[in-house]
Amino acid sequence: MPNLNGYGSINTHLFVRLYIEDYRTTPSGSYTPTTLLFSDYQYPFTINSDTYEPLGKLLAVTASSSEIRASLDSVSVTISGIPNANISEIVNSRIKGSEIEIKRAFFAPGNNSLISTSDNPFGRFKGTVTHYQLNEQYDTEDRVSSNTLVLNCSSYVDFLENRYSGRKTNGISQKSFYASDTSMDRVNVIETQEYNFGAEV
Repeated sequence: MPNLNGYGSINTHLFVRLYIEDYRTTPSGSYTPTTLLFSDYQYPFTINSDTYEPLGKLLAVTASSSEIRASLDSVSVTISGIPNANISEIVNSRIKGSEIEIKRAFFAPGNNSLISTSDNPFGRFKGTVTHYQLNEQYDTEDRVSSNTLVLNCSSYVDFLENRYSGRKTNGISQKSFYASDTSMDRVNVIETQEYNFGAEV
């Protein structure tokens, strides 16, 4: 975290990087990997040659705890005011499982310039989107609708703790590791056979 000694007050903003591997805008289009960059800052802002689009107050991120040890923390990212024309991008893309990274940047008050330190902005959260929901609020008087996207995200620590690891005992799995090995080729033949292990002859 940057050294903020000497500052009586500061401004903070969040910058979100969402990598969607299977992204498309139409039901019949092809999937392409896409990175979406947005922030709650009021102007476009560039970090490491990546320009984040300003969403301002339309972006909300739930609070997270700061701990020395990596924890099973989770956050929710809410994007409000999504136009109806952009709903197809959400519906036709595979958002679940996408990688998400959130950074926090500190700005000096007054001129609102980025405080110059080597670790500003710094990482606040890194994980995957485990679930998302799309909500619509319809105003019957004005006949206009407003859409909100909520991304529920789990940290990589939570993801790794619930991950299954290992391999199968069959010929296909064996050849994926050792292409010329035939030691497991007969497993599918004997898998339904019964054996009296330990029986006396």
